[in-house]
Amino acid sequence: MIVAIDGPAGAGKSTVARALAERLHFRYLDTGAMYRALTWLAMQRSIDLSDAGALAELARSEPVVFDDEGRVWIAATDVTSSIRDQRIDRMVPVVAPDAAVKVYLVADREERARRRMADRPGIGADALATDLRLRDEKDAERMKPADDAREIDTTGLKVEDVVERIELLVRERTAA
Repeated sequence: MIVAIDGPAGAGKSTVARALAERLHFRYLDTGAMYRALTWLAMQRSIDLSDAGALAELARSEPVVFDDEGRVWIAATDVTSSIRDQRIDRMVPVVAPDAAVKVYLVADREERARRRMADRPGIGADALATDLRLRDEKDAERMKPADDAREIDTTGLKVEDVVERIELLVRERTAA
């Protein structure tokens, strides 16, 4: 079963997805990291990011690899840190249209900024707030929940609470 978790930066997607996968004994696949790695390599090779054919060929010729420590590799390069760069953040979509369960996580901007600061302590608060605002504006055009996605506001919730809500959705889907 595929469970897709989407939402804006800092809503808790990766944290919740890892915890959910562990609880349900699912494999966690960080599609965001895959897209980021491919985007990073395309930028390194000056490939036009709007050229779907060139990106598809690049993805076929240079597959993304996750090692046992969770590090991300592409073209024999460890890109784990590089793919979290703000330049990459601005370029990456995440999509899983055929997922059995679709969840769209949201949180208020202040909470998302606080979470991002914790993830990226090297970025100043003002720069992070500006980057988050710009990313939200760019994402607003294409980042919308799927019609069949369940929205969960994570602002006042613990990770465990969010995981429990999604687990219930998975169990409901499995029973149906």
